[in-house]
Amino acid sequence: MLSLNEPGSKLYLHVHDNESRHVGFNRATSEIETEIPGSYYEDKGNTTFIILPENMTDFEVTVDGKDAHEPVETYELVVSTVRDDEPVDEVTIEDAIEQGKTQNFNVKLDPNREITIETPEEPDEESDEESGDNNLLFTLISIAVMAVAIMAIVVLKKNRGRG
Repeated sequence: MLSLNEPGSKLYLHVHDNESRHVGFNRATSEIETEIPGSYYEDKGNTTFIILPENMTDFEVTVDGKDAHEPVETYELVVSTVRDDEPVDEVTIEDAIEQGKTQNFNVKLDPNREITIETPEEPDEESDEESGDNNLLFTLISIAVMAVAIMAIVVLKKNRGRG
């Protein structure tokens, strides 16, 4: 079972399996999707629950802040497992999300129903800026080299015309 608790405005909880099936709110249709057989979705205002079938052992969880009202919203994501109606494991993530952003978590359950959660690495914003700066520098140097080459051709043609 997964739950998303949020004290602020609307965040959405999504699950995707390895077959790209979705459980969660579909913004395009304004409807709740439960494409994974045996899944259940319940939205209780500031808490959302998703129950998945026991055979789900590898899936992606997304906390969606696209409709958040505040610039930064805090939340608590709880992933728990049971076996024979008895709790087995529980992992709680307390975090914050920026308005308009999403955060993804890869969840894996071992044969004992123990939970492992991995956060996919996000690109380093500083490297993206440096990459952009390098691209700009390369473009400016290329333009300068082309300008010098064009001027050299013009000068050569002028000199040939005089001779």
